[in-house]
This record gives sequence, C-alpha cells and structure tokens, in this order.
Amino acid sequence: MISKHITLGLLFLVAFAFIQGVPEPRNPDLGRTGAPGETTCESAGCHSGGAFVGTVSISGVPDTVLPSTSYAITLTQKSNAVTSGFELTVLDGAIKKAGNLTAGSGSNIGNLLGKQYIRQSNAVRLSSGSSSWTFNWTSPATVTQADSIVFYFVSLAANGVNGERGDNALVGKKKLYSKQPLHLVIFQIPKKLRFAVWDKGLIK
Repeated sequence: MISKHITLGLLFLVAFAFIQGVPEPRNPDLGRTGAPGETTCESAGCHSGGAFVGTVSISGVPDTVLPSTSYAITLTQKSNAVTSGFELTVLDGAIKKAGNLTAGSGSNIGNLLGKQYIRQSNAVRLSSGSSSWTFNWTSPATVTQADSIVFYFVSLAANGVNGERGDNALVGKKKLYSKQPLHLVIFQIPKKLRFAVWDKGLIK
C-alpha cells in the first residue's frame, strides 16, 4: 500500500514538473484576437499578471490590396518578454471571414463559428527583443461593406515560466481596402461621327 502511494506521488510530481516545464504560451484557444466580440488570451482570464512592454505589428501587405492575390505576411513582436505566441484573424466590414490564411513554419490554422484563425504551434523565444512568424493570406475575390478588411491580431508577451502567470497580451490591428482592377473598354466611333469630331480638332 505504501509503495502504491509512493508510486502515485511520483507520477503526480513528474506530471506537475512536465506541465511547469512547458514554455508558455502553448497553442492558444481560438477566438482570442481582440476582434469585435472577442477577448484576448489575457482578458479571458487565461494569462495574467505580466507587465512586459512592447509592440506587435504585421508587414508584407499594402494598405490597398487586389482581389484574389496572395501576400506573404510577417507578424512581429518586439518587447522585453522572454517567449511569445500569437493569434490572428482577418474579417470584413460585416465581421465575417475575409480571404484565406495559409500556415507557415511554426503556425497552424483553426476555424470557429465561420471565422478562420492562424496561431503559433509552439512558443517562440525572443532573440534580441524580437520574434516573428511568416504566413500567407489570399485576398477575397470580392469585398462588401465599404471594401474594408481588417487584420485583428494579438501576441502574448510571456516570461517562459510559471505557467500562465506573469504574462500579458500585446494587441494590434491593420485596416486594408480592396482595389478592383481597372478594365480597359475599347469602343469604335462611327465613321461619320469621327469625321465630325476631327473637324472640331478633337481628333488629330
């Protein structure tokens, strides 16, 4: 009986040590981007107590995008944290999925309530105060709701220890516009009208 209790106790300690040894943040829950109607991994009562200072931003996508076009996007956290993670979604003016995300190295895709999310697969340690992920986004073929597209994203600034304690979220967003391509319309001026315009000096 004593041996059984000792064995159970050892198993508990090993499991506890393993959980504590996993660097935070792990793969986050979906719906934690700070988009309308969503919280973040900090305000949802998951991670808390951190006071890291920094920024999160995305690059690789212009302010105006063309329809059905693929863009390589890099999300970057710059802070004084130790480890980091992220989650991002892209929505249109109706708060619906806009375009399609494709995971890159160290990230994965999830879907929830008709929205698409990309997030880290594992925590990434900051190097020289910076960490980043690169992935692809293909713009939608057509855009409604005033042609607006918004990237909502959060990056967790974590201490790498203490589980979910001592971490805080950095929040960002970027608004884009969709540019419909120009269409060249060629038409033929009737011969009689063309001569009339030529007589007026409008056609040389």
